[in-house]
Amino acid sequence: MDGPGPTGATGTFEQAFLFVWTEDEQPLAPTPVAGEQGDAVKFTGSLIEGAALSFEGPTEIEILESGFYHINWQVYKWGYDSAFALFFNAGTGAAMLPGSNYGAMAHDEFYRGQAIASLSEGGVLTLNRIDSMYNQNIYNQIGDGTRVTGASIVIIKIG
Repeated sequence: MDGPGPTGATGTFEQAFLFVWTEDEQPLAPTPVAGEQGDAVKFTGSLIEGAALSFEGPTEIEILESGFYHINWQVYKWGYDSAFALFFNAGTGAAMLPGSNYGAMAHDEFYRGQAIASLSEGGVLTLNRIDSMYNQNIYNQIGDGTRVTGASIVIIKIG
């Protein structure tokens, strides 16, 4: 090889991300049937960059541009066993995003989930409880009263 080839065309990359979180403690009732969409987490704060995503609150993230998205979520729950998942509604009813359902066993715990998904313009994304066990709380403080974030979602458009 005789050196580098010609420079390719330059492109543009528009950064698009959304970060939502809650500072409020909130109860979430069990679902009637395990694995179904239950109560959605309510968020109290947001940070948005770019034109691909919107958040009017308190539960729905609006998808304004079709594409692939990388999504991370976390909850700090108080109570017993629990499970959460991301649900996407493109106007024909909400469906669980494959691979976004995670759970934890007993006691106070912080846990997280993640997914990569193709989401279509006009749809909405929520984080919902999916277990049918006991009443749960998303917690917002530790034992000495120090306030913490009880739940959050980070979503980044990747393609």
